[in-house]
Amino acid sequence: MEGKYIKEEIAERNDEALFIDGIDGDKEAFNDALIGYGERCALGPIAIYDTNRVISILEEKYDMTLEEANEWFDYNILGAYVGENTPLFVNDLREW
Repeated sequence: MEGKYIKEEIAERNDEALFIDGIDGDKEAFNDALIGYGERCALGPIAIYDTNRVISILEEKYDMTLEEANEWFDYNILGAYVGENTPLFVNDLREW
């Protein structure tokens, strides 16, 4: 399923779910890194992103080095807790 449709599915399940936007405000920038949703007791579903794919998008779309992309991700994305609907970022160890 494409990221756009995953986003729509999550929004249907939780209309307050939050998603990450691109540096330039592009609301679709990280759709390819969106892998699904997660649920927690007594809270609505939240978006789940593949950390490695987010970093790859930062490198490719925004012409960052790996070091710059990691730093941007850590500070501006992972470090941006905005409440219980904040997305979750997964490090898929199966790729190692």
